[in-house]
Amino acid sequence: MRSSNSHMRFDEDTGRTNFAVYLQCLAEELLINILSFLPFQDILRCAQTCRTLCAVAKGSIELQYLIELGANGLTPVAQTESYLPTTERLQLLLRSASAWNNDRNVPIRTHTLSNDWFTAAAHFTGGCLGMSGNASRCYELVDMRHNPAPGTPPRRRWTWEGYSQDPGDFVCCVSVDASQDVLVVASFLARRTSGEPLFRLDTFPVAIDNPRPSDAKTRLYSHRAKSHGSWRWFSSNVRIYGQCLAFCGAAHRDDNLAQYHWAIAGHDRIRPRWSLQIWNWQTEGPSQECVITGECTTNDTVADFSFLDTHRLILLKSGGQLEVYSFADLSQPPELQRRYSLPIPKNPIFRLHFTPPDVSPPQVSSWAYRSGRKPPLWATNLEDQVLGITLSTRTVIIISIRAILHPCLEWEEEIIEGVRSIPWLTWGPSNSRCFTDSLAPILCGIHGSRVVLTYHFNRLTVADFNPWRVRRSKRDVVSHPTMVENTFLEGKVTTCLPYAESVQDGSLGRFVSSIHLDEDGLVLVGWAKLFSR
Repeated sequence: MRSSNSHMRFDEDTGRTNFAVYLQCLAEELLINILSFLPFQDILRCAQTCRTLCAVAKGSIELQYLIELGANGLTPVAQTESYLPTTERLQLLLRSASAWNNDRNVPIRTHTLSNDWFTAAAHFTGGCLGMSGNASRCYELVDMRHNPAPGTPPRRRWTWEGYSQDPGDFVCCVSVDASQDVLVVASFLARRTSGEPLFRLDTFPVAIDNPRPSDAKTRLYSHRAKSHGSWRWFSSNVRIYGQCLAFCGAAHRDDNLAQYHWAIAGHDRIRPRWSLQIWNWQTEGPSQECVITGECTTNDTVADFSFLDTHRLILLKSGGQLEVYSFADLSQPPELQRRYSLPIPKNPIFRLHFTPPDVSPPQVSSWAYRSGRKPPLWATNLEDQVLGITLSTRTVIIISIRAILHPCLEWEEEIIEGVRSIPWLTWGPSNSRCFTDSLAPILCGIHGSRVVLTYHFNRLTVADFNPWRVRRSKRDVVSHPTMVENTFLEGKVTTCLPYAESVQDGSLGRFVSSIHLDEDGLVLVGWAKLFSR
């Protein structure tokens, strides 16, 4: 027998009876399963076609959860949704979105900090805030959970000198990914000859107390010396994302220091070189081929960099360009995909703000999750995120990642001062927003599509650039073009990327020295105190 939910039609050409099953005639469980594979925009379109699909979409908790995830620019984190039913996940998502859209203040937690902490180098990872100490030369990790488990140590501290194998080794930078239970220490080596590396990177478990150099899980080397003699490092930076670790370092011969300054001014062809190398820190036998190198000039020096995802990297160059590289194969050098020009003068003081989406399964045995903290359920879609560039302390440029990853076919590269790149006027104004304040410094914190600024007389301003949130927002939406002109930009800069704005308590901004945030909340760091909300 044929089901009554099918439609029978006789085909005169073949002499056969064909049976067609309509989508609306399927069982509700099958409809929900089919629709769950669609993007949330398509689920909404299907719900508008008929009453049956509309009722299924409205009555299914699973589909409502997928729609809310998509509308907030989020994607589920792998292997983290099993410990909560869909109903609770939807409630948490709605509560989190409501908290960010609420203009009222929430209670503030405080932690006492001494004045020797360099808060500009602080970063937020796995619900923990990591900070480097200036005078004490140590690194501290602060657990920022609101309800830590009993007996959980709220802080961990490591002394830099404890990681040196040789008395002459100098620890130049430290980075922590608490969610993956990894601490990376980059050292400038004392003993080196021609052909030997100048930097060593050691990875340690965060959970180990008082680790020694012999406790290193992985040992990596970078930037080989070109000749014998005394060397000195003058820049270094390390980034961790998933299994990938990137280190950018530059060094020069100590006796060529004067020649280096002449080279920067363009009076000499002898210049030190920088190198950026990428490894898989979880495997043995790291590759020595995935390297980008260049001369330390006013146009080519790497000012800052960040991972975009597990196979792409973005570099901010001193000449005012953004460069996107792909490195799918770590046995090959990264490939330059495209270069974007910025309305920035050469060799300014600027910094890149970006947090790639953490969609990889977290290490639940790590220190960040060992004592009861649950891994994140969702992360922001890469295309819906924004990155920020701070110029000195007065100007911030916010740029859409979607424009960086998916350029229009009409955007053609041009040669600008000897560098081939996409001109700013071609791509920048409609895909960016510039903030400036001539009276007070601007501090910036970015996570996903949200930007938190101390802006206009120390007001704490939240700007959300997610296009779906902007459409649904009940807050003030800023969509009109704004023009900025100051000494940190080249000429008049007009930008018009729309965003939803809310202004928080203005009394908080004057205490802040750096801003950090994730999907769950906001952390404000001050010289005397640390605030968490």
